Amino acid sequence: MSYASSAAALSSLSAEAKQLLLNGAAAEQQASAILAHKRVLVELDKQRQECVQALATLRSRNTAAAAAAAGALYPSALHAPPPPRLWVSLSGNFVHVPRDSVKAALDTDRARLEEEIARVRSEMKESMKQLQKLAPTAGIDQGTLDFALA
Repeated sequence: MSYASSAAALSSLSAEAKQLLLNGAAAEQQASAILAHKRVLVELDKQRQECVQALATLRSRNTAAAAAAAGALYPSALHAPPPPRLWVSLSGNFVHVPRDSVKAALDTDRARLEEEIARVRSEMKESMKQLQKLAPTAGIDQGTLDFALA
């Protein structure tokens, strides 16, 4: 279908049908934005979880170091104090970095990810509010809207 024939078909519609069509398109655009926000939130949350797991690993190794300082004996290398420097993969390269720098970088990443998650959630809520406003004029009933926003 060419643009001229679709424009002619659109001009033949009543004003009410045109408005319903335009409201439906706006509602579809808001629904697409909500789905995109959900995908971004899943990815950001996955990255945040990885930071939390890495910090937990560092923390568990720090408790072993505290026990070593207290004079505890270690039956194996698993219980030995953590090394002062760690090998870290950065952009496909392994770098020997001080332990405190790794922890600081992970803390910074986690804080940045939490801020980004909060920003995306607020944008998603705004899109949801706009979709709820458009729903009655686009011919979307409340049950369908509740299902879509769940």
